[in-house]
Amino acid sequence: MAGKKIKRPHASKSREPELREEFVREILERTKAWEKKHEFKRGMTLKELEAL
Repeated sequence: MAGKKIKRPHASKSREPELREEFVREILERTKAWEKKHEFKRGMTLKELEAL
């Protein structure tokens, strides 16, 4: 059946992919540029968001 999962010995070990530093830096720069271009204002601070 197509719905069954294939079990592999290494499949039980999940790991987070590592992000390259230059990739993260580029994403942050693009986000900052977008926010500036569209005059984006946050409704709450990150601290307030985490308190939810």
